[in-house]
Amino acid sequence: MKSKLLYIILIGFLFIQCDGNKNNTENKLLGKYYTLDKFGVELFVPSDVELITLEQYKKDIEEIKNPQVKQSQLAQYHEIANQSNKKYLLRNKSKTIRYFFEEMPHVEINRDISSYILTRLEKEHQRNASLMNMTASIEKSSIKRRNGNTMFRALFLYQGDENSMNAQRSMLTYCYILNMRGRTFVATIISKDEQYFDEYMWNLKL
Repeated sequence: MKSKLLYIILIGFLFIQCDGNKNNTENKLLGKYYTLDKFGVELFVPSDVELITLEQYKKDIEEIKNPQVKQSQLAQYHEIANQSNKKYLLRNKSKTIRYFFEEMPHVEINRDISSYILTRLEKEHQRNASLMNMTASIEKSSIKRRNGNTMFRALFLYQGDENSMNAQRSMLTYCYILNMRGRTFVATIISKDEQYFDEYMWNLKL
């Protein structure tokens, strides 16, 4: 079950082609709800984020310039295509924010699970960052509880290698596991800029 959970979180985190620097944003919770019929829930997302199809996802992959990242993403695309009835893909029009969201069999979030996932995530992020001549590091990780629900959140920062053409580039990966009313939801959110996604996740409606 731990391996399954790790796989779900890792899907898609390499996707965004990085440019620009991290910018701080105000914690204004502006957004909209999408009804996710497969799970019977309503997901709250930033106003400019929209659901996309597998066809749109593949088209985005084909625009990736880095051949190693492109190959990795095509492999992940085929894996997602084989389980498309279990996953929702979302992104904004400028492709600077990307969501991968799904439900999985219930796993109770605790320190053991969180420690295992965090260790594996760190290794995978560092390995894959090297494909883009970047480095990856943990910025934040925590377990939060609210109204009987529990959330694991890990934030990774990607930065360009100072000796490469990516020196001024950065992006962030937000990994969430949410226990809510006896169900477990997993979201991986990739953003070129720093955002405040915690409250969006807490506002999931069952």
